[in-house]
Amino acid sequence: QTPQPTETMETAGGKVEATPTSKPVPSKTPEAVAIKYGEPELVDPADDAFFAGKLTEVFLEWTPVAELASDEYYDLTIQYIFGNDFVYWGTATTETRIQLSPDIGVGRAGGDRFRWYVTVRKANTAALSKNKIDLPVSQQSKIRTFVWVP
Repeated sequence: QTPQPTETMETAGGKVEATPTSKPVPSKTPEAVAIKYGEPELVDPADDAFFAGKLTEVFLEWTPVAELASDEYYDLTIQYIFGNDFVYWGTATTETRIQLSPDIGVGRAGGDRFRWYVTVRKANTAALSKNKIDLPVSQQSKIRTFVWVP
């Protein structure tokens, strides 16, 4: 077997080189960022909350995980089923309370039901991920649902 190439890892003190090895190394993309926060805790609305009317003010709120670094943000994701497909809507914010617009899919969602969750992400790391979404630095929150009829 041929030795694998030397890997370089970033640490707080600088670069550290690993020694080449003759053991096969699994081909896994190294993660550039570490998970450093627990999951954001969803506060409001309660699970399965019901809203009626497109003029209704709907807010989603969660507790902060910590003071975010300047290159971190909350990724609020909302999903619903339209026909046979999952439709995703999301926004990046440093706030912990967001007012929703009916543009998220009110009147289109199957059963008028929406799922939502929050993850903290590190900005400008999408090129490093398989799905081209910035890499997470927190666990994903639990998922809650709400119903919003037009």
